[in-house]
Amino acid sequence: MNQVHSSNTKRVFEYYTNVLEELELETILLEDYQKTSDFLIVAGFSTLDFLLCFFGKERISDDKKVRVVLGNEPRVTEGIHQKSFLHTKLGLSQEIQDYWLNRGISPMQSANVLYLIENIKDRRVNVRILNNLCAKAYISDTGAIMGSSNFSRGGLRNNFEINRRFDSISSYQDYSKVKKIANEYFELGEDYNDQLVNLLEKLLHYVNWQEALARAVAELQEGGWLKNYPEFLQYLNKLEQPLWKTQIEAIGQALYILDNNGSLLIADPTGSGKTKMGVVLQACILNRFFQKAINFIKEDRNALLICPPQVQGNWQREYRKIKDDFNNSLSQGRLSVSAEDTQKEVEAKIANARILYIDEAHNFLNKHSNRSIKLQNNLANNIVLYTATPINKKARDLFRLVEILDIDNLSDEAIKEYKRLKAFSNKRNLHPNELQQLQGYIQDFMVRRTKKELNQKIQKHPDAYRNKLGDKCSYPKQNCLSYNLEEKKNGRKDAAIAYKINRLAGKLKGLYALRKFNMSPEVKKSLERQRKFLEASQNRAKALAIYTIQAMLRSSSIALIEHVRGTDEAKSILRGIGYALPPKFKKDNETGNIVSQLKKHRKTLPEQNFDEGVKLPEWMTNKETYEKVIDEELSIYEEIFSLAKKMDHQREIKKAEILINKVHKHELLLAFDSRPISLHFIASIAKKKSKDINFLVVTGDNKTAKKEALEIFKLGSSTKNVVGLCSDAMAEGLNLQQASAMILLDTPSVMRIAEQRIGRIDRMDSSHDSIDIYFPDDHDAFALKTDRKFYLTAQLVDALLGSNLELPNDLLEKWKVKKTDFKKLYEENIKNAEETFRDGITNAFKAAEGLVGGETAIVDQEIYENIRKSEVTLISKVGNYEEYFPGVEVSKVNAKQEFGFFCIRGSKDYAPYWLYVDETTLQDKRVRVIRHLPTICEKLRENLQKTTENIEPADYIEKEEHIKQRFIGAIQEYQLHALPNKKKRVIKLLHILLSRYSSMLFDQSKDRLLLIDEIQKLLRSKPEINIEYQLDYDRLAQICLKFFQPRLMQFRADPKNTGTIYLMDDNFVDYLTRRNPINDQELETLKREIPVIQPIEKRIAACIIGLVLPQELQEENK
Repeated sequence: MNQVHSSNTKRVFEYYTNVLEELELETILLEDYQKTSDFLIVAGFSTLDFLLCFFGKERISDDKKVRVVLGNEPRVTEGIHQKSFLHTKLGLSQEIQDYWLNRGISPMQSANVLYLIENIKDRRVNVRILNNLCAKAYISDTGAIMGSSNFSRGGLRNNFEINRRFDSISSYQDYSKVKKIANEYFELGEDYNDQLVNLLEKLLHYVNWQEALARAVAELQEGGWLKNYPEFLQYLNKLEQPLWKTQIEAIGQALYILDNNGSLLIADPTGSGKTKMGVVLQACILNRFFQKAINFIKEDRNALLICPPQVQGNWQREYRKIKDDFNNSLSQGRLSVSAEDTQKEVEAKIANARILYIDEAHNFLNKHSNRSIKLQNNLANNIVLYTATPINKKARDLFRLVEILDIDNLSDEAIKEYKRLKAFSNKRNLHPNELQQLQGYIQDFMVRRTKKELNQKIQKHPDAYRNKLGDKCSYPKQNCLSYNLEEKKNGRKDAAIAYKINRLAGKLKGLYALRKFNMSPEVKKSLERQRKFLEASQNRAKALAIYTIQAMLRSSSIALIEHVRGTDEAKSILRGIGYALPPKFKKDNETGNIVSQLKKHRKTLPEQNFDEGVKLPEWMTNKETYEKVIDEELSIYEEIFSLAKKMDHQREIKKAEILINKVHKHELLLAFDSRPISLHFIASIAKKKSKDINFLVVTGDNKTAKKEALEIFKLGSSTKNVVGLCSDAMAEGLNLQQASAMILLDTPSVMRIAEQRIGRIDRMDSSHDSIDIYFPDDHDAFALKTDRKFYLTAQLVDALLGSNLELPNDLLEKWKVKKTDFKKLYEENIKNAEETFRDGITNAFKAAEGLVGGETAIVDQEIYENIRKSEVTLISKVGNYEEYFPGVEVSKVNAKQEFGFFCIRGSKDYAPYWLYVDETTLQDKRVRVIRHLPTICEKLRENLQKTTENIEPADYIEKEEHIKQRFIGAIQEYQLHALPNKKKRVIKLLHILLSRYSSMLFDQSKDRLLLIDEIQKLLRSKPEINIEYQLDYDRLAQICLKFFQPRLMQFRADPKNTGTIYLMDDNFVDYLTRRNPINDQELETLKREIPVIQPIEKRIAACIIGLVLPQELQEENK
């Protein structure tokens, strides 16, 4: 307190500043409040949490009344108007509600809320609001204070303020004037009591544990993230076709995964609207960067899309629909181009990207392909993968996915285990439990729903799902049927020839695939490994030669001829029988012609670098012997060619007739075959048989036909009587859903290809209730061994768990998938089949979604539906004890441990997430607080059972407050530990480096050591309860990644550094310490940009506090 004497009045005026003297204004206010019967507060509406602290500690006595008039907060109001999309001026009541619902209060104040509500309802506290009021004053019977201090922790304790107090006796005249003005403001104000009670109940409301848990699940999956972007939401609602609820849900989940795991894999089925959802997700991520612009530069939000060439147009159209001119995209094909200029451009684009979006990401599963090698040089902080088929080859693909998603996103324990499993996988097949472990790593990055799950979501809100025509939509019902080419009736000659060809194919060695033997360094280390490599190479080459002959033969005899003698020979033969192919068909790009290739190979021995201890076949080392085996191989191919020429083409004729028959039923029909020449041959036959049908052949090299097909088969097309004969270049990323049927002219080798083909018409915005899918029932002479694998291995052993495709029962029977076996296996796995996937990897949110609805749910669906749109902070307290069984002697009942479950609400900066803590986790130094969603769900199932008692709000308040203080204190203190793995590793690395730098006294300048010391002091501050702001570790990690990520890429690029390298690799830490340390400019940036955030306790959307009930309550329950 400072005393100033006026020369005119001789009176003493008292000034309070909080910090220039040892006396805080709060102390004076408390003294005045205790001595008065009437206390009046004039303040801004941001004072609500301090009102709770001041007047929510107890019931106010009957002889005292408190009046409060709340006015505006200029900075808050200006911010609201600046951010408002329409710049509308909100009423003060609405401003207050919006501000506090966004800001939230801590469950630590739950008792305060109850007391303040009681005091307001009993009119011991009377609250009004007055628009345009900016004054601050506090009136009691003993004095009046006016000045700059708001009724807040900062205003009354910490801030530099100027306040003036007039004593009611010594400064009566001034006291009376201030009191009169304050009273007039109160009288002018409008009653806010009922609205404040309503707001307090929204901010913190006691419910039963099912409602609190429902609120937590809804926060994750109901798309509530959009409310944090009101302008963005309004904008999206104006789109010609608004987002579906499933797309909004997926974006919310995607933001959660990106925040918690750094990278993301979106693996919803084909036709679910991934492209549109991906475009909006990208816009939302960009929106977040602008919200955080204070800490991010343009480079940080640089995004790059990599996608197949045929879907680039789809992405651009979706960008234009949301009025986004984004065009920084790369065709996947350009990543494989060898031209130097193209390579430099591609490498620069990838290196500049900080957010990388990769469509059809399964195309990058081969680590050694050119496109994959280019991708390894990225510096992205976040990677988003899109694919409906993430796994093709089990273990190898799992390892690859982990690498693409960034190994630093795994925990320390998981990285260690990953390296161990990868080393074992080079020596043996992984055990099922080891594969499951790898699948678990991937699951945490994944958004994934089956078609059945999506249809179930649609059924709950059918009016919310409409296609661009305005019609209600969902995935159509699949009718999977078979068709027979009647070889036994009309194609006996061709079948007999096919048997001979198959026998000849069995004699092939596959020499055209045995020209180079490129062994990895691992294989070269051991003679035994080299021997196995040689044997495996020969077996693979033979199998490939046989498979290719049979696959071509099954497609068409002309496809086999092209394979053996080339495109020109095949075209010549077709002209001879009256079926000329289009002149431009492979005019300058002949394919096949194994005969010509073998004749060239005959001149030189195969390239190989086996060690001397490996015994090689004589033909690999002796030129004469090699020429002899080449000649034998050529002789076999020539005989196959001669036989193929003798075939009558009855199968191709029958396929043409089937196309004609089916298009009359369906009007628009698609047919797929992997061999373009077969498609042209069949189309030529069909055109001769029917003049009123348009047979359109669409292959990868015909852009005009592709453009025509997209127009004919697009949703809403009125075109009729068209058959689209498509190669697999049309099986990815294209929308052809106006067709209501598809014929597979060949059986796909793997389920992925079948799903991609069928996905062109089996789409969520389909206008058809059902679609027909026809599979070929081939004669034994034309069927492949891979067909059995497709139907048996892929579908039953590998695929029954949730396939997005059903298969014809008659073909399952044909391939010895017995109905009884099928039925038994189906009954055993039907529940999993509806909820999981062929490759065993489920949605990251599956565990949370499973808490609501269904047989294993612990929250009733009706409760969830009632609570899912709530924005209220819900708190529940439960008592746990063991169930009592009459007639059983119980000497001592052991109660379950106390626990705390917290759902942290989403904001414009962060997605929502869950935290869990109990007595056991607190004792475990490796755990402390759990953030891993599936683990939390397990804990909730353990603690929330039928024997779980809901406790009334007014019961056990002291015990509840003690437990909340402990557990909320724990989640505050261990926020760093609960960070996503990569970000936690970044902060740990930062501390290690700063410590090392500070100890290098002779290698550092004095200014640099001082700067390091200042940063360390800022980082040492521990989170506390009831503070305004705290260190934002999440954003701090993001800032530090700008320093570490480029150095990590440089380190990995050095050929000397091999193996799995991640941020905490010892060699990399040494590299950052000595060879490439964080420079002074970067340290200055770090000091300047150290971010803060609202305390976690004020961001809680729902919490459940588990109490151990007293013994007497357990006895009552018995």
